[in-house]
Amino acid sequence: MNRTDNILVNPNIGMLFIDFQGRSRLRVNGSADIIEDRHAYEDIWPMAQRYVQVTVKQAYPNCKARIPKMTFAPLTDAFFDE
Repeated sequence: MNRTDNILVNPNIGMLFIDFQGRSRLRVNGSADIIEDRHAYEDIWPMAQRYVQVTVKQAYPNCKARIPKMTFAPLTDAFFDE
């Protein structure tokens, strides 16, 4: 089974977007469709083999409790050695 097969069986999705610097969250619920036409958004994502289109049914802020405050750290050479 490939990773998009789940969408074919059950298109309902929930996504959680977290901003660690601003300590905020956004919850998005909706349904997903697979777009098989690899040229549909070629100008934006030229290497994509397929796309997932999300129809948003609900979007709302989510409780920010337990979101740790984080900041960006500069990349080091060790990051690129892995």
